[in-house]
Amino acid sequence: MTDNENLQNINTDNNNSLINNQNILDKNDNSTSSNTNSNNSFSNLIDGTYEGTGQGRNGDISVSVVVKLGKVSSITIESSKEDEQFFDKAKSTVINEIISEQSIDVQIVSGATMSSNGIIDAVSNALGISYVNPNSTITKNKGHGRMR
Repeated sequence: MTDNENLQNINTDNNNSLINNQNILDKNDNSTSSNTNSNNSFSNLIDGTYEGTGQGRNGDISVSVVVKLGKVSSITIESSKEDEQFFDKAKSTVINEIISEQSIDVQIVSGATMSSNGIIDAVSNALGISYVNPNSTITKNKGHGRMR
């Protein structure tokens, strides 16, 4: 074998090793994602009524969460300072999804992003589940843009 043929064989072997290592990493990434999702799912909940508060666009959103037979059975909005037209879009959709999925890992409602995040924040607060509310990093301007 010539020196060039030996180098090609070594490069081919290294590329195969990289591909195999990438396949292992991809499999590990999939298992990591599902572990992350399960952290947002409800488990080992103790029956009772829990109260929590989350940050919406215009201030606090307070909820009451009822747990029966270890599952969230109802979520009631106790108070909110959100604009009704946006909050109403988020309220029923987000609450129904949280209950049906038994998780805070649910879709937010387009056009009511901050209200959706606030409801999820309040429920996670009530149940003692860690949740980083994206509203805390959003600049809250009144209206739809800035004057120039």
